[in-house]
Amino acid sequence: MKRILFVLSGHAVMGGGKPAGCYFPEMVHPYFVMTQRGVEVDYTTPGENGPALTGTDFQDPALVALLSDTRSFDRIMAAPQPDAIDADKYDAVFYTGGHGGMFDFPDNKDLISISEHVFSKGGLVTAMCHGPAGLINLKAPSGEYLIKGLEVTGYSRAEEIFYNTLLDIPFVLETGLTDHGAVYSCYGVNQGYVVNSGQVITGQNPMSSQLVAVAIADAMGA
Repeated sequence: MKRILFVLSGHAVMGGGKPAGCYFPEMVHPYFVMTQRGVEVDYTTPGENGPALTGTDFQDPALVALLSDTRSFDRIMAAPQPDAIDADKYDAVFYTGGHGGMFDFPDNKDLISISEHVFSKGGLVTAMCHGPAGLINLKAPSGEYLIKGLEVTGYSRAEEIFYNTLLDIPFVLETGLTDHGAVYSCYGVNQGYVVNSGQVITGQNPMSSQLVAVAIADAMGA
């Protein structure tokens, strides 16, 4: 059975006291794609107090279904720290979305080690929305930044402006990606968009959650 590690932010609040954390819908929809395709899903979080979930929408049947599944939801909330993860077990890493990832993904040494190991053995390193913040400091086996020369996407500057969050984040994601050599592109605000660069697959925003999950599952051969 194929196995994927979902990375969930534990950083609950950004500037202005606005909620950050893991944007729950961007975890829920990929979760159901994976389980329906027979992929085993595990979790990790750099948050000392576990994952910080935001964006609960009780009009979303998928979200309600996962919240109602006590065993599955308890596994999410009990997500271990990255230093407890055995990277050898995974065919893919998936950095979930949510503004919190801008704060606790990029510099976490254990997350970096996990992703670099999975990539080096031919696995996938994937992300969506703000999750690509976790890709910024990864290094390829060559020593170059892993994203150098690769086409990627992620939450755009235009979307930060549209939702009035530009001044509440530590850096602009598309700038962070391009500063380390990525070829960044995006589509319209709230328009689903996925970029597949082989071992690195990224989605732009919440509207991309289903699309990016399908692309990842396809690439895993699931």
